[in-house]
Amino acid sequence: MLKKKLKIEEIHDIYAFRLIVENEEDCYKSLKVVHHLWQEVLGKFKDYIIHPKFNGYQSLHTVVESEDMFPLEVQIRIKSMHLQAKYGLAAHWRYKEGGELLNLRNAK
Repeated sequence: MLKKKLKIEEIHDIYAFRLIVENEEDCYKSLKVVHHLWQEVLGKFKDYIIHPKFNGYQSLHTVVESEDMFPLEVQIRIKSMHLQAKYGLAAHWRYKEGGELLNLRNAK
């Protein structure tokens, strides 16, 4: 927050949860359910499944308003995407520690 010089109201991932579903179609079905349950914050949806990040990261990201009007980040992905994000090239800890690369794109 301080590095990026953000105000507290500009941070949308203080509260977050992740859905791991069976297949890509279920990712988009789950997104519809999330947007039906909570109000979507416009401009805060990212489809990293269709447009993966350069490091192979894939997921759907959206921000919705909770019942208490707090922004809530929701990430939706399948198991292989989750494993790639956690252990593969897209893993956050790799940026800091530089670990062994692992290709889990086809993991079940």
